[in-house]
Amino acid sequence: MQVSAKSRSDASYNALPLTYAFAPAANVLLKDSAHTGLKVRDLLLASASRNQMSAYELRAERAGTLDSWAGAETSNFRFLYLLGGEITFELPGHAKVSLTKGDAVHQPFLAAVGKGHYSSNFAAVEIVAPGVGSSLITQNPLLQMHAPSFSADWDEAVNREEEKAYVSGTGPRKFFLYRDLGTAALTERRVHIHVVRAIETMPGGTGWHDHSMSQLFMVLRGEAVISVEGHGESRILTGDTMTINAGMKHNVSSFSPDYLVLEMCLPADYQTTPRPAPLG
Repeated sequence: MQVSAKSRSDASYNALPLTYAFAPAANVLLKDSAHTGLKVRDLLLASASRNQMSAYELRAERAGTLDSWAGAETSNFRFLYLLGGEITFELPGHAKVSLTKGDAVHQPFLAAVGKGHYSSNFAAVEIVAPGVGSSLITQNPLLQMHAPSFSADWDEAVNREEEKAYVSGTGPRKFFLYRDLGTAALTERRVHIHVVRAIETMPGGTGWHDHSMSQLFMVLRGEAVISVEGHGESRILTGDTMTINAGMKHNVSSFSPDYLVLEMCLPADYQTTPRPAPLG
């Protein structure tokens, strides 16, 4: 699907290879996660990337407390986006920072947190790239990065959900607004994650096209119809996720007026090329 941030022709990195994967939200059995007390739904990024990255939906069944954010010290990249509820983190210097629906944080913040107190309706998406010492045999060059540091006020490390963050002109489609979640700046533009919101209808759809980047996206609200070459047409609903490899032709033929999507681009800078519809 075409919901990119800035597209440039001088990309410094090759795309992370991904296979196509579709993870509907309906009828999924939640499992125990590495975060004690939270359940997890696999969003299939690990299998699609051959374990170069992973993505999960985390959900609480009751209010609880975490002693720390599991795995944050051993990751090259770690990102958390709240789907619902609230979590309050204890940080160095007795600081406390609360996150609510739509807020996001990144590796420097998560590596520093102490306890985390979450509400009974807490839900989030977590995206991870393992760091040095992981079980990976060879790490893709795109992900060979160092976790950044952060020394400012901890509350400023949070990317807050606010209306002014949604802007036009930072993506190729005039019928979308784009909210940058800050990952590109922290990863030397290796990983870009943003939220994209529909603002008007899209007669005729995006048309068939492909990108020089790979992508993972999750529908946060509404629905869309997407066709991917070799994989047919899918109606994607709230909570559904999909991975599409670089060069894989696809077309978003329609979306609902309330359509909202979380998308990760690997890398941040890429080219988009219109393509003819597949034969048959």
